[in-house]
Amino acid sequence: MVDARYSRQSILRVFEPGDFDRIRESTIVVVGIGGTGSMAADLFARVGVKKLKIVDRDFVSISNLHRQILYDDDDIGEPKVAVAKRKLNRINPDVSIEECNAAFDASNAEDLISDADLVFDGTDNFTTRLIINDACVKLRKPWIYTSAIETYGEVKTIIPGKTSCLACYVTMPNQRQPVCSEVGVFPSVPNMVASFAFTMAIKALTGHEVSGDLFFFDPWKGDTQKLAIKRNDSCKSCSRNEFEYLDKKYSSLGIRPLI
Repeated sequence: MVDARYSRQSILRVFEPGDFDRIRESTIVVVGIGGTGSMAADLFARVGVKKLKIVDRDFVSISNLHRQILYDDDDIGEPKVAVAKRKLNRINPDVSIEECNAAFDASNAEDLISDADLVFDGTDNFTTRLIINDACVKLRKPWIYTSAIETYGEVKTIIPGKTSCLACYVTMPNQRQPVCSEVGVFPSVPNMVASFAFTMAIKALTGHEVSGDLFFFDPWKGDTQKLAIKRNDSCKSCSRNEFEYLDKKYSSLGIRPLI
């Protein structure tokens, strides 16, 4: 008999026999527990995955509160992973929560995702995302790229060996990107992006067909678009297996700024 906690999802017609068991046995790594990451972690806890590993080096600040759903005024100044673990445990005590209060970089990337069934990107810079990409491609781990800023956001599912990867089309990672502290972010955008990305994650976990397209959302304008991105035959990561971002020069990122 299905636990009453999960009764409203286990009866969904989109699920096939065994899908719910796959979800309940899954280990998810969420890298970055901010705007999209905190919402995704909340949803993964509610859906009842076996284990959530949350990775972040940041502390809760008052500027986070308008969009980062796990935090409130009483949490200001605390490590995000500590607050998130406490609240996720209250949301669903069935889920094992492992916290890592550190930067995700080349020194720990492979160890952190070694037992993952899927990696969720909740970061805010392309250096860390390309580290995630190289680690996931090398270890054959599916992952979900997300981005949310101003009034728009992006989502892409990356399944090594099946879809294009992030390095197939991100060719200038060191080009300066806009950041929330400069241009802002509308509070519904991270939640919208994370909810869609979470859905793609559950489809990937349960073996359903998942698009590798890049999805673009702008809820303020009411726009939704998708761009087909083919695998790049000369991609350093997924075609040539040259994992540049796992080099030691991308270690110790917690002590210097990221792009």
